[in-house]
Amino acid sequence: MNTYDLSLMQNSKYIDNLYTYKSEEEFDIGDIVLVDFGMGKKIVEGIVVRKNHNPSNPKTKEIISRLENTYSLNKIQIDTALFIRQNYMSTYYESFKLFTSPSNYTKLSENFDLIIKVKDEEKLEKIIESTRKNAKTKLSFLKALQKYPIIERKILSQMLDVKVDKYIKELEEEKIIYLEKVRIYAKNNFIREEIEEIPLNEEQSYVYNEILSQREKRPILLHGVTGSGKTKVYINLVKQVLKQGKNAVILVPEISLTMQTIKRFVDEFDEDIAVIHSNLTKREKFEQWLKIKNKVSRIVIGARSALFSPLEDIGIIIIDECHDDAYRSEMSPKYDTVEVADFIAQKYDSYLILASATPSISQFYKAREGSYDIFSLKKRANEKPLPRVEIVNMLEDMKIGNKLELSTKLQLEMKRELAKGNQVILFLNKRGYSNQLTCDNCGYVPKCENCDISLTYHKTTNSYKCHYCNFETIAYRTCPQCHDGNFIYMGSGTQKIETQVKNLFPSAEVFRMDRDTTMQKGENEKILTNFRNTPRSVLIGTQMIGKGHDFPNVSLVGIINADQGIYAPDYKALERSYNILEQVGGRAGRGDEEGFVIIQTFSNTNSLLYYLKTHSYEDFYEDEIEKRKIFKYEPFGNIMRLIISSADDEQAQKTSYKIRDAIKFYNETRLNLALKIYEPSTCSITRIDNKFRYQIVIRVDNENLFKCKTMINYVLTQKRKVVLTNDSISVSVDVNPDNML
Repeated sequence: MNTYDLSLMQNSKYIDNLYTYKSEEEFDIGDIVLVDFGMGKKIVEGIVVRKNHNPSNPKTKEIISRLENTYSLNKIQIDTALFIRQNYMSTYYESFKLFTSPSNYTKLSENFDLIIKVKDEEKLEKIIESTRKNAKTKLSFLKALQKYPIIERKILSQMLDVKVDKYIKELEEEKIIYLEKVRIYAKNNFIREEIEEIPLNEEQSYVYNEILSQREKRPILLHGVTGSGKTKVYINLVKQVLKQGKNAVILVPEISLTMQTIKRFVDEFDEDIAVIHSNLTKREKFEQWLKIKNKVSRIVIGARSALFSPLEDIGIIIIDECHDDAYRSEMSPKYDTVEVADFIAQKYDSYLILASATPSISQFYKAREGSYDIFSLKKRANEKPLPRVEIVNMLEDMKIGNKLELSTKLQLEMKRELAKGNQVILFLNKRGYSNQLTCDNCGYVPKCENCDISLTYHKTTNSYKCHYCNFETIAYRTCPQCHDGNFIYMGSGTQKIETQVKNLFPSAEVFRMDRDTTMQKGENEKILTNFRNTPRSVLIGTQMIGKGHDFPNVSLVGIINADQGIYAPDYKALERSYNILEQVGGRAGRGDEEGFVIIQTFSNTNSLLYYLKTHSYEDFYEDEIEKRKIFKYEPFGNIMRLIISSADDEQAQKTSYKIRDAIKFYNETRLNLALKIYEPSTCSITRIDNKFRYQIVIRVDNENLFKCKTMINYVLTQKRKVVLTNDSISVSVDVNPDNML
């Protein structure tokens, strides 16, 4: 008798355990089986997680059967799911669900077609000769078979634009042809184009060879300035890995970047590339997933979910723009893609390449401390200098009467570049923060005295509040620094900018790329393609236009309001702002023209602007890492954030205090960890989807992080009925969250 521990595929925190079942039959780790569960003997699916070597209990239930027509998980997928559950405090169900087939499609959902193969060419020739000349449809069918002796039935039917089943049956009965059933896989719509083979330059070649000579495969940070040809380096690495018989995963943060990356790879590789991203329909996702599962595709490109595709024998994982927030899941499991990719890379002994011009502070810290290897590309591939950067003080512009979002300097440079037939990008550093204020005289921004975080203005209480430590102060009537200015909102929108640009430059073609204009499928790529092919044009947008795009004719980039991101209420605000502003500025000057970047600000004293002007990432890093040490932010300490949400405001608040009290009690009586547990408070966004939101913030050092996670997980699972006032309340946990909204 064999005994197995199963994870039940039921989305309930109350049964978030492994359950032991027995069977005379042998099962593999990762098999999907049917079992009965609970007093009501409900039939449910379970995943075989491990063999249980303890003697079976007479009361242990038996596995009913293997679930037919489903896809098993492999051992590395099982191990990765367990890693995710342990590190990101998710349930077994949430972790394993990442790896199962999309939308529960089964083998019965696969597409098949018939391949027609000519068996007797002489007989076919005789039938053609004996067929009446006016039987045009039949003759066309027979001659097509003569020309294509091996062809898919579907393709033949489409080619002739007629139903061919009757003729196929006749020829099959006469043994002139035979039919073979084959799986049909979805094909990509990209057309492969012949491209000129450009060899790696000296700097790229050095990095490429150094990576391949790596004896111990540790994560590699490929730190290259914008336009240095990082993509070219890792395309060559993928070619080498494929020659060794292994496979490749390439992750990109944006859907629009996915399309651009696919095109690069389609042109470089004669492979059926699988694509995974959120814009695919359920059926399309399954079709791509199936190509990977059945080993048709050896290269997988996509957003973070592509990491969980059923690709085996992985030789390289590439995370492009590895600093990007999109690699952190906002839904449970709240995993970090880089950490999970590192785990998978170790399992396969594969390369893990983290590519960025602006790595996160934590990533660069790991490279400096020796956890990652680091290789640098310091020159642009076109041998042009990095774009020149100029800072424009919008307060001065306001004083001379300019009421537009575009400074007089930016208007002048746009006029000049558009007249030359060049292109312009206008970028709004907008991430949903609209309630930050600045002094209209000196540019002062209110900050928390405890956390070095910008304070958020709350209109209902007329106060400034810190969403980390709950510090609160009455809103100032006048600026406390210059005692003269008034506070103004740092806000503007893409539609408003679009209107102003069209009024100022009526002959220019203007494209806008934001959530509103890209809601329909395919609009991302359509806008980017149209802009790329239109001289004397302007592209206006937010985050999605600032990452990885290559526009050879863009000579000018205007940052409309840098302050919106710089002074966000978030300890990562400066890091995030440096990253996106350096990235979007790097879109300028990638062709023949040298690039120019204009950064508009209401507070031109921030040191970040100097680092952007001089493209000094390492100087920015040194400045930022010192602040992190002082305030014990990542990587020197951790913030854990619990969000309690419910349709009932009172119950959400009550539960938040119960959870806080339980954590404090458990810590004081059992662990005695050095924690700082703040009072529960409303989230910055107090309600989402008609659910009220409260947060508990906990500060914990690196040494005690794992124990703290274990304690919180215990409180939220084992003591769930004690701390939750009712079942409709949900609790999520995030470690070092990317925002505190």
